[in-house]
Amino acid sequence: MSGFKVLHILELADDVGHKTVDKMISNFSCKKNLEVENFLHENALDFARKRLASTYLVFANTDGGFVFVGYFSLTHKYFQVDEEKLHALSNTLRTCLVTFFNVLK
Repeated sequence: MSGFKVLHILELADDVGHKTVDKMISNFSCKKNLEVENFLHENALDFARKRLASTYLVFANTDGGFVFVGYFSLTHKYFQVDEEKLHALSNTLRTCLVTFFNVLK
């Protein structure tokens, strides 16, 4: 069998429990970048709960069942522009904000 399954860390934790998720990810290592390893072990669940980042766990479908093989995270960043300060922005930046982010009406 082949293929992958991608699950959101909070949904998985709700289904099987946080301790089980902690156990699943405990063997994950990334020798080339310890920050990647530490984020998963120390911050991924907390950041997901606080809605700072969404972490997805990737499982490979093998003959022995699904095996955890990696993860990826998407961060949530936003910004706010005060109306009084809009005049300080260049016309180009204002156009970008309106066009791509629907910031101004």
